[in-house]
Amino acid sequence: MNPAASLAEPLANTALARWLQTGWVFPIVESIHILSFALLVGAIAVVDLRLLGLMRHGAIEPLLRSALPVALVGFCAAVASGTLLFVANAGELLANRAFVVKVALLMFAGLNAAAFHASAAKEALRTTDAPGPGMRAAGAASLLLWASVIVAGRLIAYV
Repeated sequence: MNPAASLAEPLANTALARWLQTGWVFPIVESIHILSFALLVGAIAVVDLRLLGLMRHGAIEPLLRSALPVALVGFCAAVASGTLLFVANAGELLANRAFVVKVALLMFAGLNAAAFHASAAKEALRTTDAPGPGMRAAGAASLLLWASVIVAGRLIAYV
């Protein structure tokens, strides 16, 4: 038995893990996870594209205020459903390179988002001018990271 599987064995033996693997439960939770990511990444992508200088019809700040609640709902639902998916297959996932890459990319995407929201440069978001290089870099990094998270997540089934 690999070390990851032995760490996850107690989790795999729970009633919750067994229930998640019955009938339609797992596919439903997986569908919720994918829809959650669509909400999260869709909301983030609109802001990121504006940060890259597209869609200049308005200031970024109001767009961010509108997109952030949608992104937070998507994030919370993705975390909840992702946790359930992990419980259902913890041993296999811990041994899966694509899963490990996905988790690492999620951490980098979260750090990028935290740095963006903590940035003093957000004052520039109130204008309709093109964002500066720092904001453009944050938007590009965000798009790249979230797209990579999606690809890594999809590769879990094939690695």
